[in-house]
Amino acid sequence: MVASCKYHVVSIRVNQGQHSTIEVMKKLSALKRTRTTAKKTKKPAKNISFNQAILLVVVLALTTLGVSSFYWYKNVFTDTDRVFDDMLSKSMQTSSIYRNVYQESGNNTVEQSIYTGFSPKTVAESTTKLEDNSTRNKTQVTTQTIGTPKEDFIRYTAIDIGGKQLNGLDQILGVWGSRQSNDETGDSVSFLSDALFVVVPFGNLNEQQRSAMTKEIKDTQLYKIKEAKTDFSSGRPTAEYTISINPQSLIKVLVKYIEVTGQPTNAQLDAQAYQQAQAIDARFEIDLMSRHLKSVTFEDAGRTETYQGYNVFRTVESPTKSISINELQQRLQVLEQQQLQ
Repeated sequence: MVASCKYHVVSIRVNQGQHSTIEVMKKLSALKRTRTTAKKTKKPAKNISFNQAILLVVVLALTTLGVSSFYWYKNVFTDTDRVFDDMLSKSMQTSSIYRNVYQESGNNTVEQSIYTGFSPKTVAESTTKLEDNSTRNKTQVTTQTIGTPKEDFIRYTAIDIGGKQLNGLDQILGVWGSRQSNDETGDSVSFLSDALFVVVPFGNLNEQQRSAMTKEIKDTQLYKIKEAKTDFSSGRPTAEYTISINPQSLIKVLVKYIEVTGQPTNAQLDAQAYQQAQAIDARFEIDLMSRHLKSVTFEDAGRTETYQGYNVFRTVESPTKSISINELQQRLQVLEQQQLQ
């Protein structure tokens, strides 16, 4: 009887095991049929309409354009080395330029507005205002100069020495003084050279001349960029640089400028004399859109130069009537003696 009961229990357990396995197999078989049916009854893909296709193409095109524009802006348009090189090239393809200078040293200030034209002829015209506050009597002097390759002209347009009434002032104000370059007497002119010889070469140079100047700038390592960044100034994108300028290299570049342009000058440009000169730091600001130089600041010297009015033609005529600069200076000395009285 016990044996029979054992057999019955085992039989139930075996039957329960078989039943469980069969049920699982049935469920798997049903699941497989369901998947097969689902595959057979899969809904057909909808056809894309013409308008949707056009929209897709436009989206892809705009995405590609956006990526390309970002790459161009980051790696071409705002690349600091490229921007600086473009500025140099633009400066050497300029028919005229206005340069404003402000310099402060102690109690003295100088404000200058300088026009330099390169085509059809090379000429410089400037207005300079000097203020001397070092003495009890504040002195203000305003002059106008014109420089050509062969002549210098200067006249005083305003003189104020502490508000004093000065006798003989009418013999000075508005009177042009002049000097001419003369190799035999050793007389030389300087006003045009002062306008031309700046830290960035300007002029209306041809391609061959620009190539020679660019090579000289690179060979002498005139500019060493210490820091560069992009920013916005007056609503326009700009590139700002801190640059180290080698004085000896600058003299070499100026000598090359005279060589390639044929610009006559009596300036003594000896690069060897600057062999031990320390490098000068300057801050450059360049307009990213036009690639034009906007300003150069020499913080240690308290001097800022701003550049504007690119390629704005202006007629500059030399005076037809003048006295010698030496005579004009003698008349000025009379006024200075009155100040001491």
